Amino acid sequence: MLKKTLLPLVIFFYDPLASNGLSQPALILSSVLTAPYPLVPRGQLKNWVVMKRLIALLMFIFMTGSLMAQATSSESTKLLLQLSKSKPDSNQILTLIKLVDYYAYATDVPNNLDSADFYLAQALKLNKDCRVTKFQNNINILSADIFCTRKHGKDARTIFIPVINACKKSGDKQNECLAWEYLANKIELNDKSDPYILTCDQNALSLSLQLNNGEDEMYWRRAIADFYLKQRKFDLAESEMFQILKDQKKTGAGNLMLSYDLLTSLFTTKGEYDKALLYALKAEKTMEATGDSSNAIVYYGRLVNIYMVLGNPSLSNEWARKALNNAILTKDFVTLFKIMNSIVVNLIREGRGREALKFILETTKKYKPSTLEAKRLVQRELGDSYNAIKKYDLAEKSYLEMISLGNNDKATYSVAEKGSDNHSVGNFFLNRKKYSKAKTYLTEALVEYKETGNTNYLKEIYLSLFRLDSAMGNYQAAIKYLRLNNTIKDSIFNISKNKQIEELQIAYKTEEKEKDNRLLKGTEKLDQTQLQQAKNTRNWTIAGSCMLLIIAGLLYRQNSQRKKNNAVITHKNELLQHLLTEKEWLLKEVHHRVKNNLHTVICLLESQAAYLENDALKAIENSQHRIYAMSLIHQKLYQSDDIKTIDMAEYIPELVKYLEDSFDVLDQIEFRLNIDPVSLNISHAIPLGLIINEAVSNSIKYAFPGKRKGQISISLVDAGTQITLVLADNGIGMPLNTNDTESTSLGLELIKGLSEDIEGAIRFEVSNGTQITIMFRPAAHDEQESFPTSLSTKGVIA
Repeated sequence: MLKKTLLPLVIFFYDPLASNGLSQPALILSSVLTAPYPLVPRGQLKNWVVMKRLIALLMFIFMTGSLMAQATSSESTKLLLQLSKSKPDSNQILTLIKLVDYYAYATDVPNNLDSADFYLAQALKLNKDCRVTKFQNNINILSADIFCTRKHGKDARTIFIPVINACKKSGDKQNECLAWEYLANKIELNDKSDPYILTCDQNALSLSLQLNNGEDEMYWRRAIADFYLKQRKFDLAESEMFQILKDQKKTGAGNLMLSYDLLTSLFTTKGEYDKALLYALKAEKTMEATGDSSNAIVYYGRLVNIYMVLGNPSLSNEWARKALNNAILTKDFVTLFKIMNSIVVNLIREGRGREALKFILETTKKYKPSTLEAKRLVQRELGDSYNAIKKYDLAEKSYLEMISLGNNDKATYSVAEKGSDNHSVGNFFLNRKKYSKAKTYLTEALVEYKETGNTNYLKEIYLSLFRLDSAMGNYQAAIKYLRLNNTIKDSIFNISKNKQIEELQIAYKTEEKEKDNRLLKGTEKLDQTQLQQAKNTRNWTIAGSCMLLIIAGLLYRQNSQRKKNNAVITHKNELLQHLLTEKEWLLKEVHHRVKNNLHTVICLLESQAAYLENDALKAIENSQHRIYAMSLIHQKLYQSDDIKTIDMAEYIPELVKYLEDSFDVLDQIEFRLNIDPVSLNISHAIPLGLIINEAVSNSIKYAFPGKRKGQISISLVDAGTQITLVLADNGIGMPLNTNDTESTSLGLELIKGLSEDIEGAIRFEVSNGTQITIMFRPAAHDEQESFPTSLSTKGVIA
């Protein structure tokens, strides 16, 4: 019971074609379970968790209830489930082979052969590792079968014989037998190929006997008997069939229904309809007893044709309706249109031509004929119906369209169907007194009926030719056809046969009444059970409705509380945002005032410089540059939306431009900048700006004496965990030893001290100019902003 409950759930929540393996319902349920919690106070979070779990449980109950009513256990679904659970071993190969076999014959599945190829390739790849001989043989058989299906018309023997030889060589009799079966099914039927088909069947039977497989033995003996039947070797076929039936009843091997159906086909072809009816009813009863309805449409169809020949259209239509429902249920639309033909013929025989036409139009509107065979059958039914209601022009048009479609459908247009179509058109022209046209079609139908060997077909065509020759005045030929018709008619309908048929019908009706009584009692019990189930369902529905109302109330209450909490939180957030805006404005104002004060200092120094000369003047100018470098930082912070960091890619070019203008070296020195988009907080930006100011100022003053032209390059590279600043010129180089800890240059000491403030490593190089390299780690952007506490004179020389 647990397995029956869980399997549909697995099918419902598992999708083998999805990238994550989950079906859409599973994703919906998962989204509910993993949805983020709303912004609620911590004290109310527990209530929300409980509510969410109740919703998920309720969704699961409803989805499961719907699923249990709709889930199916189709063969492909079961195999795909097995494939998803299995490991890459021999069991998985076997499942893949079953999938290939399923899709190779699943004609109702779009691109079924492509699916078969996909799983065949997987099986072949997996078996290269496992190296199981029987699987390899099975894969080769399926591959050959799919190839022959695609290359219709190619000699199947050339494809299958190498596969059969490989099975023989490996001693795999089971797959050798299977290969003979597939080969027999792929050989096109004609006079030349028929003996070889018998050889295939006999080889397969011999292998079944060696394998001691009773089921397969009966299958191949029936195949051989069916071959004799198609060859019209009725005595051999009948002898073989009765021996099979005797052995089956003795051993219990094989399917009795198939044997009964084969005997029905034999006696129908021979015209012994009493025996045909006997075995057709036995096949139908065995099917009902075993519950195996896989071939129901075939058994119903036999009874339809038998009762049609026996002149009982009412019973024929009763079985035809059963066959039609089965065809719709199994989506066997080709057979559906064949059954429609029987229903139409029976309705017309009962004088209900308009009802027959209405039935055709309604059915074809619902189930569109897509194949040539189906379209041909519909045209035949339309022709019969129009003829019955005396719309002869429409009838002739439909009949001729039927013949045209049949001639174009060489793959499935059998001799029997061709004869039947020609017979219908011939009778139509005979009734319209167009004797020359009727003669053409009826003569061709006679040739085709003789080829089938069906006695009832021959009886009907002899009667049509008798009427034609009588109308044309060929009385001698007409008498000959009448005698042939009467001979067959007497063999089919004699007193003893009619009596036996009536007894069979009475026995069957009695059994059907007893079955109806048993069914009535069972229905009564079922009604009681259903009534109880309805009560239970009602109770569960009421309980579920109450639960939903409670949940809805709780959700409404929770929603109201959440709205109140959200309103409070929104108000607090607005206050905090207002305070934050005020803080940022105040900080900007501080930076603005600092920048103004520094500019005031610069102006004061500039005023003082007017009274100074030589070294004192130079000291004042250097101080101005240094102060400007710091004021520029505060100016950038004031102007930027981000009051915490400085964009060095904007700051450095502006500082360099200021120095270039201050020293008036526009035509003398070329500046080359390579600045990454680095943002630094004020604790790093100010020391770095002062370092650049000192280095560039020194290069301008001392690297290019005598107004010689030169180049100064500045590079700031962010490597993620480390930032590197390189200041270089191609001047005369520093005249002092920079590795000496006692340096007399205030600028160099200042550079070293500032490097120490940002915990950077500094290196000086004098070669074709001077290069200063400083490497430091960037500070986190959320660190507290601060000015350097001191400008240390202790440099760190790497």
